[in-house]
Amino acid sequence: MAAVSFIFSDKTISYLRSLEKLEIDVPAIYQKRDIFGEGYEYLIHLSSLNVGACDDLLINAQLFKYMPLLTHISFDEKCKIHITPGGHRSLKNIKEVYVHRLVDTLLPYLNNFTNELKLTPIETLSFRNTFAEGFEDRYYPWNPISRNLQNSSLKYLLMTENKLGESFPVSKLDPPPSSLQALNLSSNKLEKFALDLGNIRNLSLQNNYLGGFLSTHSYNMSKESSSLEYIDLSANSIETLTFIVFKGQPHLKYINLSHNKLQKVTFDVSRLKSLRYLDISTNNFTTLDEKVMAIFDDLSKMTFFTVNLRNNALQCTCITLSFLKWISKTKVELLLNDKCTLIDGAIVRLTPIDSIIKRLQKECSTYTYLAIALSILLVVILAILILALVYKYRWKLRYMFYLAKSKHYNYKASIDNGEYTYDAFISYCDDDRAFVLKDCIANLETEGNAKLCVHQRDFIPGQEITVNITNAIHDSRKTVCIITRKFFESYYCMFEFNMARMENIYSRDGRNVIFLVFLEQIQPKEMPLMMLELIEKQSYIEYPNDEEGNIVFWKKIKEAIHS
Repeated sequence: MAAVSFIFSDKTISYLRSLEKLEIDVPAIYQKRDIFGEGYEYLIHLSSLNVGACDDLLINAQLFKYMPLLTHISFDEKCKIHITPGGHRSLKNIKEVYVHRLVDTLLPYLNNFTNELKLTPIETLSFRNTFAEGFEDRYYPWNPISRNLQNSSLKYLLMTENKLGESFPVSKLDPPPSSLQALNLSSNKLEKFALDLGNIRNLSLQNNYLGGFLSTHSYNMSKESSSLEYIDLSANSIETLTFIVFKGQPHLKYINLSHNKLQKVTFDVSRLKSLRYLDISTNNFTTLDEKVMAIFDDLSKMTFFTVNLRNNALQCTCITLSFLKWISKTKVELLLNDKCTLIDGAIVRLTPIDSIIKRLQKECSTYTYLAIALSILLVVILAILILALVYKYRWKLRYMFYLAKSKHYNYKASIDNGEYTYDAFISYCDDDRAFVLKDCIANLETEGNAKLCVHQRDFIPGQEITVNITNAIHDSRKTVCIITRKFFESYYCMFEFNMARMENIYSRDGRNVIFLVFLEQIQPKEMPLMMLELIEKQSYIEYPNDEEGNIVFWKKIKEAIHS
């Protein structure tokens, strides 16, 4: 190998007959002459040429005619080149072309450049730090390169360290050349990428910004199964991958997801029967879940399968115990750190893993019993709280339930506008039936023009008694309770009293609808607390059982009913 940066004659270099690789600068003054003249034809072993500094180097049919064995040419970042029609004739054996940073001069001639290369036996083409952002054509430079080299011998295409964020939208991209086997698009600031992969076997998308896109999309748009064997998605800020990201790629052998932010395996690898190596190193894994471990075990039965978990903060805790047991027995080849993190943050050696497992089993059994006891206690406490709430609001719940079953299902709180079916619903026990049927009806209905609802007379036959009661209370302006000690002992009497109380609270905007009539002298200690609250509001009257007192008694009840 020789590095040359001064002007010399062809005769001088012709003596370097064993030279295989030449690195040379071509100053502008030197380009006026026959740059690579006759003396180069003696370099019968020269196969590699690296052109450093140059100024508007013109590649035509004559430029490399004395170097017919050239298979490798590299144009450095300080070299500006042009290619003219017919330039391929001086590159008739070229296999590899590397272009570095030729933004200003290459872009206008990209079509010419690729069209000429198509006529050569080119196999490797590399553009490093060559293309910038802001093209008028969003698909530039991919589409011109792909289209013009479609029927070439190109196998390896590298477009790295460019700014191609807008050049790879998810549609309208030409398919890659059918001969292409490897595509490297690393470090291009790509935010979206989806391509019909064709015959590509090796795809590198390393060091881009594809994390957001790949959480919902796959990079593969092939309608049929692709030939892809190697995929590199490392360093793409990936937090999660869509389940179908590897769909339609049955030949995948190597997946590189290292240097991302993955915490779980959310993607499907169960159908990748050829998968041999999964690199998820340098992520945020603390463990693997049971389903993923089972899938990895199935893969290991078909091929020698390796999972790289290095540089993840794996945990040795009760929660990850099943993962640790799996590590100790799986046939998957695992690449791990030699340490793991305990629940308290302490770092311990992961090997020998059996001793870690025994230690955790002992500690976790205690925690398990404690967790079970706490869980049972929590369930009991919740049950007690629920029962207490149900008991506290039992009458409200029953009221809502029976109201829902009644004809007032869609009823909302009413305004007291006098539109009621009855003036009063009379609630009484059977022992006081004579008083109601004889005295109440005679004094309130016959003489007082009040319309009463009496269950023995007005309830609808065949309907549930609870629904009848709810409807009667709801359709009456007031509920009059005939109170005796037997009233407290009657289930349905107390049901009617509590339903009227709920009606008072929830359907009449807090207006009192209950009026108590005491036929007996009853001590306060014998009464329910809710009834004492009504007595304090003066919503009651005692039956005098004498002629003069009865007149005032019935008058007061009439006033209460119509108030």
